[in-house]
Amino acid sequence: MQKMARGQPPNAMNQPAGKKIPFELLLRVITPQLDKERAMQLRGLYVQLRSNKFNKEEFFRHLRSLVGDHMLKMAVYKLRQWQV
Repeated sequence: MQKMARGQPPNAMNQPAGKKIPFELLLRVITPQLDKERAMQLRGLYVQLRSNKFNKEEFFRHLRSLVGDHMLKMAVYKLRQWQV
């Protein structure tokens, strides 16, 4: 049986909270918050994604390890606020 987060309907954990956000927009929000070295690494990851060196899931895994879950969540939150 699936665990439910408090205050969320049963299917909220499995469904996206809105429209998909393009990686390019996400990177525009995240990159200015990174130091130079990590920003360069992020750009390199995006270039590899665009050249099909790895798929979106692998890119996202690398992105999470590079910037952290908190920064990623805050960037998505900020972009969703702009879309409203």
